[in-house]
Amino acid sequence: MSALRTVLPVFFLGTLTLGCGKGQNLPEPKAPEPVLAPTDAEPPSKELWATIEIVSSPAGMEALVDGRSLGKTPTKADKLKPGHYDVTFKDEANGDATYGVEVGEGEYQLVKHNVVPRADNAAPANAKQ
Repeated sequence: MSALRTVLPVFFLGTLTLGCGKGQNLPEPKAPEPVLAPTDAEPPSKELWATIEIVSSPAGMEALVDGRSLGKTPTKADKLKPGHYDVTFKDEANGDATYGVEVGEGEYQLVKHNVVPRADNAAPANAKQ
């Protein structure tokens, strides 16, 4: 028991001395630096997107941009990358009409198709003969 009385005070005294930290100048902890997730490419900002507005007279024609249907006119294709696009107006009675349009960064283009009814005996303008 006397050995235990000698060991315990020495143990506690050593623990207090080592764990106290008085007299030591420890550096301030640094804030963690942000970790950025890797990306292949940044999405274009709104200013770089192009928009094509598509209207027809009469309204209600099916509109396609590069073969993808956008529904009935009036409609628009937005958030497009700059470049060339084919805008097609579907018209079974008078024949489809396709217009090529070039849009640049941040540009807005209007594509309008006016239906000109054809004579009953005439073939559609784009019909193969």
